[in-house]
Amino acid sequence: MEWQPGVYSELQKRTGAGPVPVTRFFIVDDRQISLRGLTAMLSGASGVTVVGHSAVTPEVPDRARSLEVDVIIFNLSQNSPDGLRDAAAIIEQSKLFEDISVILIRPQEPSDEITRLIHLGVQGCVTIDIPELTMVLVAQAVACGCGVRFPANGVPQAASQAGRTFAFPDRPDLTTQERRVLAFLASGLSNREISRKIGLSEATVKKHLSQAMRKIGVRNRLQAGLYASHHLDRSAEPVT
Repeated sequence: MEWQPGVYSELQKRTGAGPVPVTRFFIVDDRQISLRGLTAMLSGASGVTVVGHSAVTPEVPDRARSLEVDVIIFNLSQNSPDGLRDAAAIIEQSKLFEDISVILIRPQEPSDEITRLIHLGVQGCVTIDIPELTMVLVAQAVACGCGVRFPANGVPQAASQAGRTFAFPDRPDLTTQERRVLAFLASGLSNREISRKIGLSEATVKKHLSQAMRKIGVRNRLQAGLYASHHLDRSAEPVT
């Protein structure tokens, strides 16, 4: 379908009625000026928190995973051909897109590296000339589980991601602690922050979250947060 601002209602149909959970973003950009701009742009959007940033380095995947990031944005729009190849190799070899949604901001001219990453499963790809509002919408769309491409002709396309489903069980047998952990997850907290809120060790929180994800049939934290936002009743919401 064509991606326009009014398409947000379609995203809600796909993921269930209700709010979008707070999504944890990480930005990768070698240039401080564009990094600050992206951070400011996303930080002002509903349901978005930027939890970290970095230049393009081999440590990016481990750092993003340690921060329990939901979506990582690679701004590769001004990288040299060698820099683009290095970044593509980091993403491909670490298999980032298997547990974290990835958005690429690519140069105007397409490249073999970008094409290969899209075929491998990168969830979002936009060009550097994308309008600010549309960039925010793309970020929110990927956070909702959609794959988004923004071609240079200005007609972005959105489509459900292959292999992703939000057909959750109607009444999964979740324990009270599993429901509490999911509710805090949807509010954008990391496992460490959740452990402090509910007085359990970080390892125990991780165990409850893993069990809950298995029961509701999701593969990553973002999908678990979507489930909590749309399917847990108000009694499961965190009390801060």
